[in-house]
Amino acid sequence: MKDLILATSFNYSYEQLYPFLRSIEDTGFDGEIALCIGNTSIPTINRLREKGVRLIPFFYPFKRTKKMRNPLYRLWPFAHRFFRGIESPELMARWTLPFHNLVFLRFVLYYRFLRTMPGRYRYIFLTDLRDVSFQQNPFARAEPGKLRFYVEEPPRTLGECPINSRWLREYFGEEILRELADKPIVCSGSILGDYASTMTYLEQFILTLRQARDIMRGADQGVHNYLAYKELTSLVRLCPNRESEVLTMGLMPKDEVFARNESGQLIDRNGHPYAVIHQFDRHESVKNDIVARYQFGA
Repeated sequence: MKDLILATSFNYSYEQLYPFLRSIEDTGFDGEIALCIGNTSIPTINRLREKGVRLIPFFYPFKRTKKMRNPLYRLWPFAHRFFRGIESPELMARWTLPFHNLVFLRFVLYYRFLRTMPGRYRYIFLTDLRDVSFQQNPFARAEPGKLRFYVEEPPRTLGECPINSRWLREYFGEEILRELADKPIVCSGSILGDYASTMTYLEQFILTLRQARDIMRGADQGVHNYLAYKELTSLVRLCPNRESEVLTMGLMPKDEVFARNESGQLIDRNGHPYAVIHQFDRHESVKNDIVARYQFGA
């Protein structure tokens, strides 16, 4: 069985995808890369196929709306009452498909793709794309029967963050927000697990739609934290920032000078390179270094 890196690309050119793909290649990763792709040019599709990337096309018609938001999500408060009794993740995925914004839609796409691939993949890394770069193979610490979730930089909690608080409140209500308010923020942009655990996660993710009061942009992170602390605690290993294979940089100090090894890789407190640098674009010096290193055509 192969390991799989799975991400979503919408409206990206090959030049924009190149740093992500090239950084994976430089790690020596010998598994499979798959991209859910929408609004993608034929030349980009051809280049991706030449690179051996598995392509999963999808249609999303709202590329000209504000921030590419799906305006149909506003109908959710009226529509969701019809989905409350559904027990099947597949039916929920199918019938709710028209209402999702891209950030939520990607999880539905992952579910629908992976459910057709039993026995093909050993471990799966679900990842953001635009702000992710690889330094080493991300699967070295993968664990059977576990999902590795990556905690953002402390000390900010879900209750202290206005954005995460809003996502939890508008999706699950004030009571759930109060219950989880003191918990560290878990990032939904990096998830590592074996096939069975990943499918359980995606099924539960989709089934939370039965509870959803709203599915506005960003609700995926609210669902992710809810599952981490409420529904999937026995499956989840919470990996502290700076102490795991994924460095999540969004809440780290903007003026921090990051330790590097002789090869220029960002390293943890023990001198080990992080496998994945996430949200690197929040730090200008790191962004400039990655862009220069993986400049298309260089």
